[in-house]
Amino acid sequence: NPQAKGHSAIAHRGNARTIRTATHRLIAHKGGHLELYDHTTPETETKNLATAQPDKAAALLKQLQTRLAK
Repeated sequence: NPQAKGHSAIAHRGNARTIRTATHRLIAHKGGHLELYDHTTPETETKNLATAQPDKAAALLKQLQTRLAK
């Protein structure tokens, strides 16, 4: 249940893979481009935070890669 607290969801679309948590969404594009969005702020998916929050982006990317490897 992706809506349950503490769970994440992954999805594939075209050349991108995404992971969504209760607070963030990371989109990893083929070629390495990352998009990170904070769903706890009013901007939701209008401000890419991947450059401003590289540690969060890296942590979510690692989670995504681990989940996809299963």
